[in-house]
Amino acid sequence: KTARYLASIAPSTEGNKTDSDILREQHRFLRDAEADDEADSWEVRMARKYYDKLFKEYCLAEMSGYKKGRIGMRWRTQQEVFEGKGQFRC
Repeated sequence: KTARYLASIAPSTEGNKTDSDILREQHRFLRDAEADDEADSWEVRMARKYYDKLFKEYCLAEMSGYKKGRIGMRWRTQQEVFEGKGQFRC
């Protein structure tokens, strides 16, 4: 739900950055712990904390655009984990 919520929030139009703006900028599908430790900023720490909360056992892939080289991947949400989506059903 958090990822859907963040995707629905419009970016900040003023000079101020919101938490969702920072998460979008610092997003990495796969994070490197050593690189995160070297970059000691609060933005990286916040993105790492968000990443650590995700359920990363299975990811969901959107393959409808594979012929054009467009494949979307994301980690499952908590609700999808409970439903078994991506593990027991598609």
